[in-house]
Amino acid sequence: LTADARFCEQAAVKNEPHFRYYCGMPLINEEGYALGTVCVFDFEPREASFEQLDSLRRLARETMTHLELRRKLIELGGARKALEEEKQKSEKLLLDILPAKIAEELKADGEVVPRYHDSVTIMFTDFKGFTRLAESSEPHTLVNDLHQYFSAFDEIIERHNLEKLKTIGDAYMCAGGLPEATRSHPLDICQAAIEIRDFMAQVNRQREKMKLVPWE
Repeated sequence: LTADARFCEQAAVKNEPHFRYYCGMPLINEEGYALGTVCVFDFEPREASFEQLDSLRRLARETMTHLELRRKLIELGGARKALEEEKQKSEKLLLDILPAKIAEELKADGEVVPRYHDSVTIMFTDFKGFTRLAESSEPHTLVNDLHQYFSAFDEIIERHNLEKLKTIGDAYMCAGGLPEATRSHPLDICQAAIEIRDFMAQVNRQREKMKLVPWE
């Protein structure tokens, strides 16, 4: 190393530990990227034999194989995690759209068998003058308000064992007595409707204080 212009001025050569020999073999992956080097140092000057260089080359290839294997295991773990996250998102979306029992049947069988219900109660709500509200409101604010109200409706009907069927614009539809039959569904729907009415009255009292248009 003391005779090699690339190394002679390096601190580890001029000072402690006074290296005098270096041999290195690059670690290059299948894509041609040089990731590092397998290095051999000694404190005495020496000349590597063909067999020693070949052994170092084999060691470099073996090291590269282990690094690539490790990288692929990490990538596989990341792919599995991403797949699991997407699966959870899909299942959550399915449960947002369908009752849990129906969602499970759809996942298990790939289809849902139609059923007839002798008695159910339907509640349908929409907001008075929504077109006027839409014309006078900033779209982002309008959608956020609607999301806030419908989320509250979701919590109310869940407490009364009702099922949301769908929302269409400013319309909200839910049902009692399905997918599991109950005898109390007319009363459950009425109680939920009263709570929704009272919730919106409270919202409008707050909006009135802020000089905002009420949602009737």
